Amino acid sequence: MDNLSALITTTLAIGFGYTFFGMDHYLPIVALSKTNGWSNRKTLWVVIACGAGHVASSLALGLAGIGLSAGLTTLMDIQELRGLLATWLLILFGAAYFLWGLRVAFRHKAGGGHAHGGAGPAAAGRARRRRARSRSPRRAARARSSAPGAGRRR
Repeated sequence: MDNLSALITTTLAIGFGYTFFGMDHYLPIVALSKTNGWSNRKTLWVVIACGAGHVASSLALGLAGIGLSAGLTTLMDIQELRGLLATWLLILFGAAYFLWGLRVAFRHKAGGGHAHGGAGPAAAGRARRRRARSRSPRRAARARSSAPGAGRRR
């Protein structure tokens, strides 16, 4: 028996057992047939229509599941690609930042060291003169007269 025949035989056997032992599939139709006085022919057509509807809806749900699964696989591939892209962009950014830092460090080293603001008496004098220039002339004169040693004569 080839694979297709085995699949069809198994499907028919499972379908028959599912329907025969699942009284909820045929008992409502039998009850409707008895209460409405349907003929056997009409009952058979209703059973066929309900069975076809049941199979079609199951098939539609299965196909929707397959479609969603394919969509999910595509979505997972996109997410994986996005993660990989983000990883490489971060690595490239870090490498560029590292190289820029080395360039800046070697450029400043060649020109000698540098002092940060507020280091030593020379920086304090520069800061005092800068503040004095930013004052109004009257305030500058007052600041000069109140400076230490401004009132002493030599």
